[in-house]
Amino acid sequence: MLYRSSYCYGSRLETNGMTVYAPMLNNLTLGRLFVHNMHLIGRKTKMIDPDKSFGSTDFGNISQLYPGFMPRFVLQLEGDCLPIPQFAEAAVSEKGYQAMLDAAKALSMTVADLLADPAIVTRVKLNSRSISKNNYMVAMQKRGFMICC
Repeated sequence: MLYRSSYCYGSRLETNGMTVYAPMLNNLTLGRLFVHNMHLIGRKTKMIDPDKSFGSTDFGNISQLYPGFMPRFVLQLEGDCLPIPQFAEAAVSEKGYQAMLDAAKALSMTVADLLADPAIVTRVKLNSRSISKNNYMVAMQKRGFMICC
């Protein structure tokens, strides 16, 4: 993803062989809007605490530059934590598919809310902890990525 992103910026990315994933920056405004929309369609979900890191991903890298959030939803199955084989089976069940469809609907509703209300977009921007492209490039260079323009 970083290679494609650097291409979009007209740059060339060289690495030292390490893969670097930045922590996810959850935008509270986007996250709350998604949770609200999940509740509107009858799904219970909750926000991830934005001050607690839950891992780093390639989307974490993107969230350093652009407002984003990690949408979460539950399959509403028996038990709190299923072993991986049972979870995989549940995910492809009718309930699993319905949960994924509901999450997709809530994401679509979130996009519609953003398109319909410029005030929400302003709140998203104000709540953003993203950094500038230049500061991101400097941070990546400090982590061992060589970015050439």
